[in-house]
Amino acid sequence: MANLYVEGGVARVVPAEGLELEVSTQPFQAFLLSKVMDPMQARDKEMVVSGALSPDEVFSYEVVTEGSTIKELVIRNFRDEKRLREIQTSIRWTLDKMYEKTQRKS
Repeated sequence: MANLYVEGGVARVVPAEGLELEVSTQPFQAFLLSKVMDPMQARDKEMVVSGALSPDEVFSYEVVTEGSTIKELVIRNFRDEKRLREIQTSIRWTLDKMYEKTQRKS
């Protein structure tokens, strides 16, 4: 469904060639971004306020699109393997569900 490239503190998720998934296809926004990515970012920002983390170490992500099609998901400062596995599992589940929805439309 996608390839995961990890280099340093940056992970890139690139959907498989020919797989066109839209940002609006659920559960991308409702689950992956709202329930997984945004809470990770919020926890890191709280850690900055408490002094446990520097601002440049805060988890962040960027959805790279072409029109409304997802081309890449760039994840920065995941910091450890456990968090990366959680992200990877969540992305795999999300992409599977998105693919199922696009197949039902066809």
